[in-house]
Amino acid sequence: MNHPGKTQKKPPLFFGWWIVFFGFMLMAVSFSIIMSCHSLFVLPVTEALGFERGEFTLTFTLVGLSAAASSAWVGRILSRSRHLKRSLTLFILLAGLAFASFSFARATWQFYLIAILLGPGFVGSSNLAGSLLVNHWFIDRRGFALGLVAAGSGIGTALLSPMISGVISGWGWQAGYWVSGGLILMVCLPLTWRFAVRSPEEKGLSPLVKRPSDAAATVKTVEAAGSIATEAPAGFMLSELKVMPAFWMFFITMFFLCVVIGGSQLTIAAYMLELGYSAEFSALMFSVQALGMLVGKLSLGAFFDRFGARRGILIGISALMVTMVGYLNASAVVVAVGASVLVGMAASMSTVGNAYLTGSFFGSKDFGNVYGLVNITMMTGATTGPLVTNLIYDQTGSYAFAWVGFLVLTGLCGLSLVWLQSVFFKRLLKTA
Repeated sequence: MNHPGKTQKKPPLFFGWWIVFFGFMLMAVSFSIIMSCHSLFVLPVTEALGFERGEFTLTFTLVGLSAAASSAWVGRILSRSRHLKRSLTLFILLAGLAFASFSFARATWQFYLIAILLGPGFVGSSNLAGSLLVNHWFIDRRGFALGLVAAGSGIGTALLSPMISGVISGWGWQAGYWVSGGLILMVCLPLTWRFAVRSPEEKGLSPLVKRPSDAAATVKTVEAAGSIATEAPAGFMLSELKVMPAFWMFFITMFFLCVVIGGSQLTIAAYMLELGYSAEFSALMFSVQALGMLVGKLSLGAFFDRFGARRGILIGISALMVTMVGYLNASAVVVAVGASVLVGMAASMSTVGNAYLTGSFFGSKDFGNVYGLVNITMMTGATTGPLVTNLIYDQTGSYAFAWVGFLVLTGLCGLSLVWLQSVFFKRLLKTA
């Protein structure tokens, strides 16, 4: 009963939202600098050191391949380490110091060696860490939380690109590397020490859930006289999944889906030029799809939360298929703009969708190890996609054949994911 003159205390902010903020900042700083802002160094470095642009951009590919190769064991470390903050600190130190050390490189092999060393630091200080923590802290609104974390990459790129460009223009590319590496350390390390907590149980809390009688999400806190629930989370161990053909079907499906996304997203500017649009319009469409990606990361997670995995899959797959149809008819300006927005939104299936479906299909029991392996599909698919698209163009003289192939492949991936959802839903019920 409420008494006059007495005010009810507002419940404290659920700590899981600080976990989301932490993951968002990892993506905004570490992911954005290493994966996106690194492209700002292409012209300054190649002109100063006399490299071919292709020679230097191989550095980016090696970072991605190294990250993919190390993703599984990085996930294992982050999920099993008794001292999560120490493990994250090591990966952040590796990311920041390795990126800064590019400033000392003077030969291509030196850039390549540093890129290989940077890979584990990159994956351990960005999307893998954020997805792992969110999966432990959220049951309700997990998709939305993953979307917020993923959105950090777009916002971070938009904010940091002008600053890093200014440093490169004013003080040179070496200073650009030092400032960028320093930012990773100065921003991510303090946040790690303050907010990195693997599970709610470590703070006497439970994951964010819904009360059966309430539509609003609430937090189950542990009363002083109570005790923390010690039920093992439902799901599969990675060792169990490795012997299931259905798991490898999911792995292959997500790889092909990421190939479609990477191939259609990263060649959009070249395709617009092929259609006869100006260089300015083509560049604008690349920016438009980046904006669409930001919207997609937030909205797709909300769709998964509201409609569930099956309907979320259908929404994401449908958006990607409509994109391919739009590409085939992009000679009309309105269609070109619409397809550019939609491909950005659909691209969040490779980030938010990948993380959400991993947790939805396989549970939280061994999420770090499982997602560490599944994360390889995003890393390798995103780099393979543009290669496939351009090989098709080289052989046929047109991107249209790629879009037709991607349309069919996307439909097959959608059917596969819907079937797998029903398979693992039944199996998860048995483990609960």
